[in-house]
Amino acid sequence: VPAWETSRVRLVESLKEGGRGTTQGRSSQRLRSVLVASEVGLALVLLTGAALLVKSFLILHGIDPGFRPDRLLALTVHLSPSRYPRLELQTGYFEEVLSRLRAVPGIELVAASATPPLSQVVTGEFIQVEGRPAEPPSADSFIPCDMVSPDFFRVLGIPLRSGRFFTEQDRRGAPGVVIINESLSRRCFPNEDPVGRRIKGALGGSDWWTIVGVVGDVHQFGVEQGVWPQLYKSCLQAGFPRMSIVAQTAGDPLRLAAAVRAQVESVDHDQPVFDVQTLEQKLSGQMAPRRTKMILLGTFAAIATVLAAAGIFAVISYTVAQRTHEIGVRMALGAPGGHILRLVVRQGIVLAAAGVGAGLLASLWLTRYLASMLYDVKPVDPLTFTAFAVFLIGVAASACMLPAWRAAKVDPMTALRSE
Repeated sequence: VPAWETSRVRLVESLKEGGRGTTQGRSSQRLRSVLVASEVGLALVLLTGAALLVKSFLILHGIDPGFRPDRLLALTVHLSPSRYPRLELQTGYFEEVLSRLRAVPGIELVAASATPPLSQVVTGEFIQVEGRPAEPPSADSFIPCDMVSPDFFRVLGIPLRSGRFFTEQDRRGAPGVVIINESLSRRCFPNEDPVGRRIKGALGGSDWWTIVGVVGDVHQFGVEQGVWPQLYKSCLQAGFPRMSIVAQTAGDPLRLAAAVRAQVESVDHDQPVFDVQTLEQKLSGQMAPRRTKMILLGTFAAIATVLAAAGIFAVISYTVAQRTHEIGVRMALGAPGGHILRLVVRQGIVLAAAGVGAGLLASLWLTRYLASMLYDVKPVDPLTFTAFAVFLIGVAASACMLPAWRAAKVDPMTALRSE
């Protein structure tokens, strides 16, 4: 753009003493002003977008997942169906694994789960409550179900609301028992204690399972997914060939990863062990896409703000240099330095205000495309828009202070001799 503007310079007019005041000069000045205002508007769009993503991230980061992710190491074992075809063989394998891990120094508690929190694995069934007519299966009546060992809730710190946890006696041959979470309790047993009630699978299930406890809600599929009704069965009564081992450690879980893996493989080295990581890593990994978008947009917003401030500084400095003669006349006629200071700063603020106005309109239109990336935050947030509009005007005023101070310190006689 500057090269194009330069190619349009009229040689005769530019050589005249008054050439600085020609229409061509005023046109160039307007173009520079438009470019700077556009920078301010773009900076406002990026700043508001980044702020909305930051607010979403902080809200998600503050959500209680329903369990304690610290000091928890998880790994997954998938048993071969040909080697472990029956429930008692699967149960025997995992009981031996848990027994050996309890003897590892540094491990406080250990448990097994078919679908632990954040695993993104879904198993479940449609249930029927005893004494109530069966409802046709639907998406709303599907209940995720997890098979867990007796110490599972203690390891993850999931609180017991009523009843009891599973025990070693809740195994094959004993009466079938289940534990439900608070969401399922509110859905199926509003205003009553579900402990002692019985449920069964609605699709051909013949065995009734007695509810022996109610536990706190867990964000099973991540903090963004909310809380689902959840059903838990004892893995000693309802086995599953694919189980995750979760160990609570006294210190850094990753320091025990090799020892834990070695103990698991020592039971049967032919069974694959994979997905060895801490629950904090899993939770952080689910937040990683949001964190990346937030950092990228925040970085672009910071760069745009710096460029806008630099543009305003450059335009105002250039304008002051072009108006040196005029400033000298004003000061010679008695204009105080404060008047010159306000005159120059006002020009920068007007530029910023024009950019902020355009940026607000663009933000109102563009932030709606961020809706899918926001959590519990509206795309149009008046407080955020207002705060960054004021911030950018403040940045513009600050960028004008040095050129304005220089203009106010101009010697009138020197300025009057300036060409």
